[in-house]
Amino acid sequence: SEPLFRDLIAHPVPVDSHAAGCLLDCPFAFDLFVWLGFRLRSQRLALRVSWRSLREQFGSDYSLLKEFSRHARRQLARVRSVWPELETQFWRGGVTFHPPSKLPVARRDRALATPFR
Repeated sequence: SEPLFRDLIAHPVPVDSHAAGCLLDCPFAFDLFVWLGFRLRSQRLALRVSWRSLREQFGSDYSLLKEFSRHARRQLARVRSVWPELETQFWRGGVTFHPPSKLPVARRDRALATPFR
C-alpha cells in the first residue's frame, strides 16, 4: 500500500542481500522476510498475528484458511532458515513472533540493526 511504501522509505530496514536472495524464488517467503524485518525492527513485545490477518495482509489466493496456514508455516520455515534468530510460536489461529535479538543484515550493517532493546 502507499502508506506502507512511504513508511519503508522514511524508515528503511537494512537486510542481508544474501539472505534475501535465498528467498527470491518464493515471493511469499521474501515478502514475509521483509515485512517481519520492518514490523519487528522496534518491537519490544511479542507480535501475535492471526492466519486470517496474515492472509488479508498478503492477499493470498487460498480460499481455505487451513490451506493458507499450512503454506504460511512452510514459508516461515524458509524465512527462519536465513534468519535463525526469528523466534516463532504457532497457535491454533495464527502465529506469534517474538522480538529478535537482531535483524538479518549484512556484516557491514550489523551496527544499524542492534540493539533492539
